[in-house]
Amino acid sequence: LKRFKSLTNGHHIIMGRKTFESFPKPLPNRTHIVITRQHDYKVPDGVIVVHNMEDALDAAKRDKQPFIIGGGEIYKQSMGIADKIEITRVHHNFPHADTFFPNID
Repeated sequence: LKRFKSLTNGHHIIMGRKTFESFPKPLPNRTHIVITRQHDYKVPDGVIVVHNMEDALDAAKRDKQPFIIGGGEIYKQSMGIADKIEITRVHHNFPHADTFFPNID
């Protein structure tokens, strides 16, 4: 988590609704952009809700380095537009994992 904090500190972080809901509260010193299909989705003040990746990127356009932080479907949608990928490998088996990063070259 130290690396994630260092990389994303002061930046926009784009994520799906489930990823956002996995946090106990919004992360400090970051602008949260949540992509959801729910048109009445309620979030704390300062969190931006959008309904597609194009709108998420538009909301983050002032940030020279926004971060797409998940989940799996959001990663899939962003693979064709990302120009850099920061990967942290965790060498552990998670037998109940249900979300995976897309295969990359």
